[in-house]
Amino acid sequence: MFHTKKGEKMNNVGISMVNSYIPKRWIDVRDILACWSNSNLDFLYNTIGIENRRVAAADEDAVTLSVSAIKKLQTNIEDLFDKFDGLFVGSNTMPELFKSNTIQVKEMLTNRKSVMLEDVQSSENSGRYSRVN
Repeated sequence: MFHTKKGEKMNNVGISMVNSYIPKRWIDVRDILACWSNSNLDFLYNTIGIENRRVAAADEDAVTLSVSAIKKLQTNIEDLFDKFDGLFVGSNTMPELFKSNTIQVKEMLTNRKSVMLEDVQSSENSGRYSRVN
């Protein structure tokens, strides 16, 4: 239970929903290695089990993929934002450096103003760290 500065109790705080969206397009790691020659095919295939990498389409970025992930949660997005107070978007490849990406996601989904928003950037594990730190 969290408390305000005046000692009033707030509602319980926690993660209500988590989702992701994985691009449909992919590229075989052999094609990547043919171009970059920066790893070992046997290591990728047999040791860590990577055979391909997902690739975003030309019209996909972290913002549009976030919106797609949220739309998978519920078909009526307005109802979703009537019930939840915060939105965290985590990515290693946010399209905007100085502008909030999470504001863009929120504006694509709702006109509601009272939603806490947070960008979590520059980490391979950004979604996990946003929930821990």
